[in-house]
Amino acid sequence: MSEKQYVVFVLDGEHYSIDILSTQEITRYKVPTRIPNMPSYM
Repeated sequence: MSEKQYVVFVLDGEHYSIDILSTQEITRYKVPTRIPNMPSYM
């Protein structure tokens, strides 16, 4: 019997998982760079 591996993550307090074979890349969160004169929601 083969084992399955999953990537597990939390988004807005909800837990999710996805088959690792469907995953292309895993990166750590980086703080967005602010662009001068752009609205705050951008």
